This record gives sequence, structure tokens and C-alpha cells, in this order.
Amino acid sequence: MTRQLHETSFPKSASVRKEYELLQKLVRAPESVDQTLRDRITPALASQSGLAAFEHFDTGIVGMSLNTHKAIAEQVIEGGYKTLNEYRRTALQKLREFERRKECPGRGTINWYRIALAEKNEKLIRMANDIALMSQRLDEVLALAQQMAAEASMLDEFQKQRDELLRKF
Repeated sequence: MTRQLHETSFPKSASVRKEYELLQKLVRAPESVDQTLRDRITPALASQSGLAAFEHFDTGIVGMSLNTHKAIAEQVIEGGYKTLNEYRRTALQKLREFERRKECPGRGTINWYRIALAEKNEKLIRMANDIALMSQRLDEVLALAQQMAAEASMLDEFQKQRDELLRKF
């Protein structure tokens, strides 16, 4: 029985080793891995079970249960499954960063300046809207204060304080 288990798990051992090598490659240089393989493995890297179930027959990686994946990793990888899992998380992070860098134009290019200008214009518009809203609220408060000053027969004193306040702005 043990011999049969060993024989059936040998392809899985090779698979885990190849998976580990692929993860190391992704961590070191994600661009060195084929785009289609990167696209296929990225969702699988999101979870331990996703990586265990990942299959890519061209590279010799076969899917398996998470428990089998962990047990084989403990046998064939130095540092065991903990090391494999750390590489999984790091590879996922590196792939996400790589995709982000690929989508964003390089600094100093015309497209980069266009995007930066659009972001700054958007920020400027938001600030102008905030200033307009604050000015509107200030006008409402001053109108209410003027009404209260008129009811209290203190309109002259209100005008002096209002003029002083507006001069500071």
C-alpha cells in the first residue's frame, strides 16, 4: 500500500517542485514568465487551495487537494509548506505590482504627464467646489447673524464686525 501511494504521489512530488520553481521565478522576475501562464496562475495564488488545485500540464503542474499539497511540500521543499506559502503570497504581490506598473505609463512620458495633469485638474476642481460650498455656508451664517442683529437693534455693530471678518478673508 505504501509503495502504491509513493508511485501515485511521485508525479505530484515533481509537480510541487515545479510549482515551487515557478513561484521563485515569479518572485525574482515576473516578466520572465509567459503572459498566459501569469494570467492563469494569478487567481490561483489568491488562496492556498487555489494553488493546490492549479493545473498547467505544459509545465508539469497537476492539481491536488490542499492536504496532499501540504504533505508533499513538507517532503520535497526545504522549509516545507511554510516556505511554499510565503512564496505564493510574495508571487501574488509581485504579479499585482507588475501589472500595475505595466498599466501605468513610465514617469516623464507624455502619457504620464497627461495623467498627472488630469489628476491635478480633478483635485483643483474638488478644491474649488469645497471653497464655493464653504463660501455659501459663510454667506448663510452672515445672513442669519444680520437678521439676529437687526432684531436686537445692533445692526451698526454687526456691520463693523462683518466688515472686519471679510477683510481678513
